[in-house]
Amino acid sequence: MTTNPRQTSMFAPSMWRRIFCSLFLIAAILAAVGAIGSSRAGGTSRRGATTGQRVDTFNQKIASWVMQHTANGQQAEFFVVLADQADLSGAASLSTKAEKGRYVYQMLLSKSQTTQAPILQWLNESKIEYQSFYIINAILVKGNRQIAEALAAFPGVASIEGNPVIHNNLPQPGPVEESPSRPATIEPGINYTHAPQVWALGYTGQNIVIASADTGVRWTHNALKPHYRGWDGVNANHNFNWHDSIHSGGGVCGPNSPFPCDDFFHGSHTTGTAIGDDGAGNQIGMAPGAKWIGCRNMDQGNGTPATYMECMQWFLAPYPINCTPNEGDPTKAPDVTINSWGCPVSEGCTVGNELQAAVEAQRAAGIQMVVAAGNSGPGCSTVSDPPSFYDASYTAGALITGTDTIAGFSSRGPVTRDGSGRIKPDITAPGTSTRSASNASDTAYTTASGTSMATPHIAGAMGLLWCAMPSLRHQITASRTALNNASFFINSTLCDAGGRPNNVYGWGRVDIAAAVGVPSPTPTPSPTPSPTASPPPCGLGTPTPTATATATPTCGGAATWQPGPAQPPARYAFQAALGTDNMLYVAGGGSADNMTFYNQVSRYNNTTNTWSNVAALPVPLSQGTIGASNGKIYVAGGYLGGTSVTNALRIYDIASNTWTSGANMPTSPGVEAAAGAVVNGKFYVMGGDDFNNGLNTNFIYNIATNTWTTGATLPDNRTNTYGTAASNGLIYVYGGFILPGSTTDTLLRYDPVANSWTNLGSAGTGGRGNYGGISPFGTGQLLITDGADAMFNPTNATHIFTISSGTFSAGPPMLGNRAGHAQGTLPDGRVLVADGLDTASTGVSTVELLTAPPCPSVTPTATATTTATPTPTATATATRTPTATPTFTPTATATATATATQTPTPTATPTPTPTPTPRATPAPRPRPTTPPPRP
Repeated sequence: MTTNPRQTSMFAPSMWRRIFCSLFLIAAILAAVGAIGSSRAGGTSRRGATTGQRVDTFNQKIASWVMQHTANGQQAEFFVVLADQADLSGAASLSTKAEKGRYVYQMLLSKSQTTQAPILQWLNESKIEYQSFYIINAILVKGNRQIAEALAAFPGVASIEGNPVIHNNLPQPGPVEESPSRPATIEPGINYTHAPQVWALGYTGQNIVIASADTGVRWTHNALKPHYRGWDGVNANHNFNWHDSIHSGGGVCGPNSPFPCDDFFHGSHTTGTAIGDDGAGNQIGMAPGAKWIGCRNMDQGNGTPATYMECMQWFLAPYPINCTPNEGDPTKAPDVTINSWGCPVSEGCTVGNELQAAVEAQRAAGIQMVVAAGNSGPGCSTVSDPPSFYDASYTAGALITGTDTIAGFSSRGPVTRDGSGRIKPDITAPGTSTRSASNASDTAYTTASGTSMATPHIAGAMGLLWCAMPSLRHQITASRTALNNASFFINSTLCDAGGRPNNVYGWGRVDIAAAVGVPSPTPTPSPTPSPTASPPPCGLGTPTPTATATATPTCGGAATWQPGPAQPPARYAFQAALGTDNMLYVAGGGSADNMTFYNQVSRYNNTTNTWSNVAALPVPLSQGTIGASNGKIYVAGGYLGGTSVTNALRIYDIASNTWTSGANMPTSPGVEAAAGAVVNGKFYVMGGDDFNNGLNTNFIYNIATNTWTTGATLPDNRTNTYGTAASNGLIYVYGGFILPGSTTDTLLRYDPVANSWTNLGSAGTGGRGNYGGISPFGTGQLLITDGADAMFNPTNATHIFTISSGTFSAGPPMLGNRAGHAQGTLPDGRVLVADGLDTASTGVSTVELLTAPPCPSVTPTATATTTATPTPTATATATRTPTATPTFTPTATATATATATQTPTPTATPTPTPTPTPRATPAPRPRPTTPPPRP
């Protein structure tokens, strides 16, 4: 453990404040330390007695383990835990993992940065070793009793807790064997969970990331290397994919290993059971289509609360090798973590809640933490070591493989450690004689028994569940309920009255096929057939029986534009939003000559490839800003004709097909042509103009409270900002017009949590950007339709922005020139553009659809014993993940018939409302002579 200057430099205040605070703190600490010394000397004055009482108060904050291990001049590692801990409850209302992860990361990091500064400053000036944590607001310090007492005297310090070395009695490996040329069967434990029946539908865990928190991983093992997120088939990149929390010792791996390494065998073994497959018949993993990342939290089976928390913290926001948590990226967090370790009382985890806040932070971030129950059975109330007994942990017990009998060593409930009486384990899985990868060589396998072996079965099952049922992805409670309810019930009255759940088997033996709705015959191992078709992409829907595919686009090949059904009348200056009914809504708009305005509201059904009209806007308008959330469509502001703009908010209820009014925007006269997006229950209306002046305002509508506030202003006054996209909790605003007469093609990013803007640079459109568009496309990309130049000459050019690299590249050109159009991403991943202007003075009512990006090259070698041959014909794209944008709700479903197909679930369309007759405003809106349409 060493002081990291990069980690702490950010806390430095201005010079005058630093000098003042340093003098103040040094004086305070010296007074405290002097008082401690005085009390030890036995001072008897009134002042001495008072000081002694203060020291006793400080010492009450210090755990007995710390007092014991700092006696007689000893040094020990201990946590300085602050009382002010971050409130993460707001994450529960967020819908995607990306949103949850960013919120949790920023809340935790901000809390630590704003409250730890005085202590870190003193530690730096005193040259004391420390490590700052944010997953709990705490600082790990190495010091003696005097340092512990001085730190306890700081305002805001809640307690001083120990960091004991913990030895996990990990399962021991059986004899190491080299890989047979072709094993005869799928591993019995995998088969017994009915995972092969899920593979038969093509769901093997694609686009799911499972993380190992263990003794490390032999990443070059033949069954593991192909599934490592840091391996692209040619090169290895360990940044964001591996972390080592072992900073001394480390056995054969040494400390701070820059690449995945396993110093025992345990981590390679558990990782293999979750995802392993060597492509040559060693089908050892539950979810062979998933990827893995890893963090070593034990030194040959020895860990500490600090090493466990460091890995959990890294999982929240992985960062590159040799970097710090400040460089963390929560979008690279895993989906599921395997935790086959414990922190026993016998080794110093005496309080029991040492790790609870860290586990709960993972749950808040949408990460499913699967934990071993422990190997202290057969007694009751033996699920007693952190983190196994926490409510936030999904705790796995072990069965004798191939049976529904609990293994004798498997720990049982009820939980007495915290007085909760909680039923544990939650669920059970095979856990004896489990064959999986070894760290002995790249082709070595071994067997082991323990709840450690059951845990990755559950982690892999969760990966398969989220792959097949994306609506559950990162909804922790709902996902656990789905696995629990589908499990095979096994009754026991050994530790309670029995029933479901009980304290021996929990809810029962995991049955992943039943959880995703597949009939689950009793598995019998059989030779593995060769795969005959690539599986459908992960995250497309839920298997349902005998569905018929009806939609046209397929994944694979280059993305191309296809004509779609027309959307008359020809109009421009309107926007699109994806409703929670998976329909794309467009509202209002104006004619090319800017003399006719429309109150028509239409929606596109991507399942039937048709448009229909719904209840019209209360007034005709163009240039309105649109958003969608929770069954409603929001239209803010807009142009009413003449010189009139509005500040009204109009709300359409999808279920009742009616319009109501919300609170007006806090501006006069109003706003038109602004960017708009809904993120985390708030509707953002950004930029635009009030007819005479460009605006940089950022109005924020709280949907729950029907109130408006303001956020950080845009870096410029841009209008015609029709290019707006929300992705992973961030808002991207593209292009626009800078009054009085220039265009911009820069891309801005707004972070609602940090309330800050970032300029991501020019899209390289050659000066275009006026009335352009932007929407999510594929995985981690945004599609920009360029728009028009300052003379309002539209183009058919597009660009792709890759979020991870921050780079722009040329995209596929549209079939025709277009600007001022509506643009949105459909549930199946396609991008739709509708209407707009194709010249400076003519409008179109045409529609184009950009087919989805190419399929991922995922062909699992693990296939089921069934002879079904999946043939993917889905409408949804293979590369789009469910977290691409918070408004996506995939609707495709897969069949379980011999020829597996997929079809989107049809959405009922309300009776169309007749198309309203276009009405001209009393006075045409004045526009420049060139270009004809107002920019």
